[in-house]
Amino acid sequence: MLNPASDRSFTSGLLREMVREIMFRWYRMWGGTVAVDKTPQNVQVFLNSSPPRSLCDCHGVPGVREYPNARQIMVRDTGHLNWYAIWFIDKKNQVPDDTKMKWKDWVHVTKLDPDKQLKPGDIDAIAASGTDALMLSGTLNVTKENLASLLKQVKTYDLPLVMEPAGPEAVLMQGIDYVFVPSVINSMDVQWIVGKHRAWVQLQKGKIPWETIVPEAYIVLNPDSSVGRVTKAICDLRPSEVAAYATIADHYFHFPIVYIEYSGIYGDPNVVKSVSDVLDTSFLYYGGGINSAEKAAQMSKFADTIVVGNAVYDQGAAVLKATVDAIQ
Repeated sequence: MLNPASDRSFTSGLLREMVREIMFRWYRMWGGTVAVDKTPQNVQVFLNSSPPRSLCDCHGVPGVREYPNARQIMVRDTGHLNWYAIWFIDKKNQVPDDTKMKWKDWVHVTKLDPDKQLKPGDIDAIAASGTDALMLSGTLNVTKENLASLLKQVKTYDLPLVMEPAGPEAVLMQGIDYVFVPSVINSMDVQWIVGKHRAWVQLQKGKIPWETIVPEAYIVLNPDSSVGRVTKAICDLRPSEVAAYATIADHYFHFPIVYIEYSGIYGDPNVVKSVSDVLDTSFLYYGGGINSAEKAAQMSKFADTIVVGNAVYDQGAAVLKATVDAIQ
């Protein structure tokens, strides 16, 4: 990874690799497009440095000036000392606030169920696995009491904490970094799309910290799972139908996250790919049956973030570490 505090020289071949790496990291983190003025043979890359302002002004990319908050990296031809610019245009046409967008940088999340018990030492191993965040989430028998107990066990570790509520009656926000609020958009029951959300807002009486709330468009695809039965999700969907739901979530409702949930079984990679292909601004989460490095690597080809849950309880933290290593 490039060190943003230093200047480095590259040959033309390394320049191409550098541009590819930056494009990949930028797209995974923020999305958007990349434009390059020219491709010099030998360049120095200046990240977070201060080249002469006049040079920044005169080497723009045609069409980029209409984006006032576009980010750029200045590069210089070391043979002729000419400046060039690599521009990064954020998909929302504004520079992201790093303090509020950290969840978009995650590639691996571990889901912990308040209704299940971990073995002694498991949480230490989970925290040391390299997972990017811990999500407190379950479908059955989730209460404020067992959520608080689980939170007490994990809050001492230096990991972001996410609360994903199963209903309005058991939502923790104190000591939580984000609240991911699911809407099961392929449910036949409107309560799981917006009804329980209305009840939650009324219960909170205007005390919701909206800056920590991240809506999720859940597409549940395992009819035998607890979440599939409870939410009355329509699960027998063709890839094109799942992609259509995802398109609506992204382009019509503007959900920040589309979550493909197979819950306990390994899903169809072709379905996940079909969703990935239609998403523009939404980030794609995948959960279900990730219990090996191979499965994690396969789904990470299409999903921005992989969620591992049951494997932690069924096979232990060693499997979790393997899934982390496979995608990071």
